[in-house]
Amino acid sequence: MNNKKQNSFTVFFSRFPALLLAGVIFSAFFAAFMTLSISAAKLSGFDNILVWGLGIIPSSVFLPGLVMVVRKYSVEKNFVPVISTFFKAVRENFKDFIFISLSTFYLRQ
Repeated sequence: MNNKKQNSFTVFFSRFPALLLAGVIFSAFFAAFMTLSISAAKLSGFDNILVWGLGIIPSSVFLPGLVMVVRKYSVEKNFVPVISTFFKAVRENFKDFIFISLSTFYLRQ
């Protein structure tokens, strides 16, 4: 099938395993940081929702990797290696997303 004739919906379902891999990588980091924050809350005695939510801050650093892979596949129809593209986007946007995640967390309070 020609890449120019494929719409985003068709690309999504034809390349679903690669997109699923990007989602699994992001979910693994999100689950790890949330587990650490919830465990720290339970062990320290500060067992409330605000301390549980602290895991969102470091895990949101990995969001640009997920967004970049989805953008490359769906919008640009450029089929790139998932893992290297994911971590390259995380490295390039690390400082920006630390600021965004901290400001988002503090604005919600």
